[in-house]
Amino acid sequence: MTSEERRALALLANDLNGVTEAMLVAHGFAVSMLARLVVDRLVIARHEIGGRTMDVVRVKITSAGRAALRG
Repeated sequence: MTSEERRALALLANDLNGVTEAMLVAHGFAVSMLARLVVDRLVIARHEIGGRTMDVVRVKITSAGRAALRG
């Protein structure tokens, strides 16, 4: 696991509701890195619709992601 992946998991571990993809990108994480975490099943990404014009992807850490973060 890279230091960036570990940093992303640590950020996600601190929020039970998950973090939006936009917020993660604002923190400097690449969408391609986040996609790898999804493929590796360390996080899940869910598409949420918040009204007519709001389209959000919320990312949450999985139990496997928590285990990987612990080492």
